Amino acid sequence: MKKLALGLIAAVLFSTPVLADEVVSLVGTWSGNGEGVSLTEGWRAGPAKIVVSEQKGRAFKGQVVYEKADGSEGASDLLGAIAPDGKSVVMVQDDGHLTATLQSSDVLDICYLETGADAMAVCTRLDRQK
Repeated sequence: MKKLALGLIAAVLFSTPVLADEVVSLVGTWSGNGEGVSLTEGWRAGPAKIVVSEQKGRAFKGQVVYEKADGSEGASDLLGAIAPDGKSVVMVQDDGHLTATLQSSDVLDICYLETGADAMAVCTRLDRQK
């Protein structure tokens, strides 16, 4: 019995680094409803969507799809990377940046920040669409 317990402990210890090195694939469509505030548009709430089209290791690219103030849909290119901790995510667009935390392989808490005359701050929880 003692050998079995030691064997299980050893298996867990030796397999942990392999598990920690695995990178979650973010490829897919993530959506939710954001809330925030903008200097030009005031208080905002509405749908938010990120489409990750390609991922190599920790780096990925895709698009942010959003609702404009007039109700039409807009999109902009997105580049990002998953931090070595496997949970923290950073992303950048041409006019702002996003920080996020993976809560699970299908849930991403994300915040968008933009500076300047069009400054805004928006946060949301995105769920991977299946």
